[in-house]
Amino acid sequence: MRHSCKARKFGHAAFAKLLRGIYEGRMPNDPKPNNVKLQIKYEDMTARYANQIVLTTGQEEVYLDFSSGIIPDQGGGVSVLPIHTRIAMPHSALRRFHEMVTQLLARAQEAKPAAAKP
Repeated sequence: MRHSCKARKFGHAAFAKLLRGIYEGRMPNDPKPNNVKLQIKYEDMTARYANQIVLTTGQEEVYLDFSSGIIPDQGGGVSVLPIHTRIAMPHSALRRFHEMVTQLLARAQEAKPAAAKP
């Protein structure tokens, strides 16, 4: 099954900014970033839709497993969650990622009421 995604207002540019912040080791509320120039180079531009995320933690790392969704089993009674992408990162990187995504979602929420006005 294929899904198509449309870019939203907080799409590529916001995600690139998020990745730059993670790369630079910044938290969203940190003061001015270091003057590090970063060019993002994608190995693969294929976007994969993820409706389910399985989070597994270990002592040193966190694993994020992404899936497009559950496939129900019609006969055997056991459904399958196919994982198409796995990301491993240290806890500190996940913490920075969480902070940046939280900030991004807060900005998106703030922008919603303004966009709804006539």
